[in-house]
Amino acid sequence: MYNILAYVYIFSFIFQNIQLLREYGTITMIGEYYLLPVSIIILYFSKKIKKHYITNSYSNFIKYSFILNLLVSILIIFTGRISIYGENSFIKSFHILLGIIFQYITLLAMVKIFEKIRLKKLKKIFEINYIIISIIFLVEKYILNNEGRIVLTFAEPSAAGYYVVILGMLNLYFTQKKILKVIIVGTMIYMNFFILSKGSIICILLSIILIGTKEKQHRYKIIILAFLITIIGYERVLSLFQNDIKYFTSIITRSWSIITAVICFILFPIGSGGSYLVFYSFIGEKVKEILQMRYSFFNFTEIEFMLDSGVALSPKSGFFFGVLIAGIGYLKFSYNNFKYFFLKLKNESILLTLLIFFFTSNIFYSSEFQAPHQILIYSIFTKIINERRKLYDNTF
Repeated sequence: MYNILAYVYIFSFIFQNIQLLREYGTITMIGEYYLLPVSIIILYFSKKIKKHYITNSYSNFIKYSFILNLLVSILIIFTGRISIYGENSFIKSFHILLGIIFQYITLLAMVKIFEKIRLKKLKKIFEINYIIISIIFLVEKYILNNEGRIVLTFAEPSAAGYYVVILGMLNLYFTQKKILKVIIVGTMIYMNFFILSKGSIICILLSIILIGTKEKQHRYKIIILAFLITIIGYERVLSLFQNDIKYFTSIITRSWSIITAVICFILFPIGSGGSYLVFYSFIGEKVKEILQMRYSFFNFTEIEFMLDSGVALSPKSGFFFGVLIAGIGYLKFSYNNFKYFFLKLKNESILLTLLIFFFTSNIFYSSEFQAPHQILIYSIFTKIINERRKLYDNTF
């Protein structure tokens, strides 16, 4: 039974362009939330739920978020700015907290499922998922002739490129045959170049370089790989940036959104909670005016639309969105998680590369607060760490 559940849960991450309930917004644009009732049933019938670092970390973050949103709600009552852009700050706070709780429940269920199956079985599941996403990519590119992204299952190129790298790196870790490793690296790079996600290409390159400075045994191979990716991707990534600057808005919008979030954090270091739109819109307007005076050649259309309508008005970075909402609590949550997994996996270059890729992506281009794929990364990392601990205990 647990083998089937593992297949279903991991497979659900491919589908991100669907919503559970529209009234909960983008926090539920992920397939496994359809499995929330199953997760609750799994946890209900579990005789004992083992404590793990990451589940405890999530639990503490939920407590912090609850207290923060309670305090912010009281503050909002006194300011009188209960509603903005037609959205009630109290309801917004509830939705944000609910999204974190949903992830926590799903994480608990996945950790429990992974405890019951062997790593060899997980290896097969990741292989099948990588083949499926590759087939979907080929169908879209060569049969449907879709340019960029994977529109059948992902809402935007960054999400598609993000998941391709995660699946590719996990398969790279589990695969022992050199020829398969070469195929995985080749297809992973190939898909990302045609998905047109600048962030994925840059972040995977940055991750490889950072690990290359640490890894001694295969340093030269890693440097050569990074060099090849740079040579192959330089012209394409540069042309994408030039195209964005000339015709589109992503660079200036992303920069503006992050600058605004940083200023909000400086003013409200504990976080803005569900009332972030009140502060973000006011400060965002001032930041836009300054940027327009200095960089008038950029296209500010998207920023103006966001400020006028409130649609998608948030940082275009999951990390800075978290900092905006939960302040120092989110910083501590992220730093502690990174530190824990980095130390536990310090001898595994591939997993460290994936860890660095995940965090750099969350900073630079993944725009989702509490990106859904972190559930998959955290649960599989926890499984690998626990298996090593068992092996060590049996040996000694």
